[in-house]
Amino acid sequence: MKLKSYVLLGFCALVLGGFLLSPISTAEEVETDYLHWKGTKLYSERNYEEALGYFERAVAQDSNYTNSWLYMGHTQKALKNYTEAIESYERALILDPNSSGAWDGKAGAYAAMNDYENATLAETEAARLSPSSKGYWYNLGNFQQRSGKFSESLNSFDNATALDPSYKEAIYRKGVSVIATGDPAGSIKYFDAVIKIDPGYYLAYNAKGLALEASGQYDSALENYDKALELNPSYSQARNNRVHALMRLKDYRGAMESFLTL
Repeated sequence: MKLKSYVLLGFCALVLGGFLLSPISTAEEVETDYLHWKGTKLYSERNYEEALGYFERAVAQDSNYTNSWLYMGHTQKALKNYTEAIESYERALILDPNSSGAWDGKAGAYAAMNDYENATLAETEAARLSPSSKGYWYNLGNFQQRSGKFSESLNSFDNATALDPSYKEAIYRKGVSVIATGDPAGSIKYFDAVIKIDPGYYLAYNAKGLALEASGQYDSALENYDKALELNPSYSQARNNRVHALMRLKDYRGAMESFLTL
């Protein structure tokens, strides 16, 4: 009887212990989820300092919480703590090497530090993992462009516009790369395409003016600089380019009048 009693008591202790321990485990899981949820809510409200505290608490409680590492990186990047952001993205990537969001975030942090070589390497992974993201292809082309890899950027912008033919930013950037590769005349069609999509895209008028000026069409270049300034009177680059075009046309008085407004 004593043996049966001990067995029965042991069984009861095991059952009761299970009931007592289970709620604690579940509560911890719910609390971590809550911390992450609260952090993302604050992040969406741009309350980055407070959001960071919640993500830090979440990963302190569960160091394998990939999304909290990811959003911690986003938050640190928003706070311009780029080195810390890269470290957080790397922690996320240790847990999930296929997280295109972490690769993209890491690329953005490098770019913010003007390290376009590493930005390009990271964004290449993001685009490889999520080839249907036009944004990743655009970012990759942009970073390649900033690294002086203009020929490589053309393919990235092509991939972006293949996914969205009206992606004006990618079309514009492609035109810029075409100029840089030595074909200013060939770039004009891309700037015209941007203007057709968005007649208010003043950057395209300015770039088209540069392409026309490089092709010796100074009057037409001047018209495009003037249009860019009509759309954005404070755009100093177009005003500066206007001075150059007027000098080419030997309108020195007009050039100096424009120069004095810089």
